[in-house]
Order: sequence, then C-alpha cells, then structure tokens
Amino acid sequence: MKKMISSVRDFNRFYVNLIGVMKNHILDLNYSLTESRIIFEIDNNKQITAREITAMLSLDEGYVSRIVKKLMKDKVIHRKQSLRDKRTYFLALTEKGKKVANLINIRSDDQIEQLLADLNEKQRTRVVTLMTELKHILNHKSCE
Repeated sequence: MKKMISSVRDFNRFYVNLIGVMKNHILDLNYSLTESRIIFEIDNNKQITAREITAMLSLDEGYVSRIVKKLMKDKVIHRKQSLRDKRTYFLALTEKGKKVANLINIRSDDQIEQLLADLNEKQRTRVVTLMTELKHILNHKSCE
C-alpha cells in the first residue's frame, strides 16, 4: 500500500506542476485557482450562494467569504438578494466578470489543447479514456 500511496502522490505532484496549479495566478490571470473556480461556478450556476459554493468545493466558509469580497471589490461579481428570502443573496457575474469567466474558459481550453497537442489521436483518446475511468472509479468509491 505504501508504494501505491507514493505513486499517487507522485502523479499528483506531476499533474499539479504540469498545469501550473502552484502558481499564485493561473492562466496568466490575476486570479488563483480557487478564485477562478469560484468564478466558474458562479458562471455555471445561475442562482448560487456563497454557502453553496463553500459546500460544493469543500472550502472553509471564511476563505470563501474573503474571496467573494475580493471579487466584489474587483467588480467581477455582485450579490443579488433573493425575492423569496430576503436573508439569502445569490452571487452573479458582472459584465467584467462575464469577460473574466470567458477568458478563463478560453485559456483553460487552450492549456489542455497544448497539453494534448504533441500526442497522436490514439494517445489523446487513451489519456481522456483513462482520466474518465479514474474519475468514475474514485467518484464511485466516494459514493459508497
């Protein structure tokens, strides 16, 4: 088991370095991976609260609160009060935020395209198949 753990950790370090996660700002943007992921979630969930993002991403509530404040200060997101429950605020992208989210998506796609560019079609298919299988196996385990 020790060897397996070492192998998984080795792969994790390899992949994190490969996609540049450890950089303070990924994709040559002024946002960290976590900030970018929160922007992504707000963009893809039209009515989402900070509490839902906290639960979805398994993050500390205070950490998410600080990021939300930063993104509001940067005019990337704003809060909209719920019509049904005045205590609830949904997060939404501003026009600037929509541009940032679009840039994150474009640069993420470009990064993956570059990652796969030197592989032939068979290798690309195999990489995607293995990633899908790994995701399925690990997700299934977490659901048991």
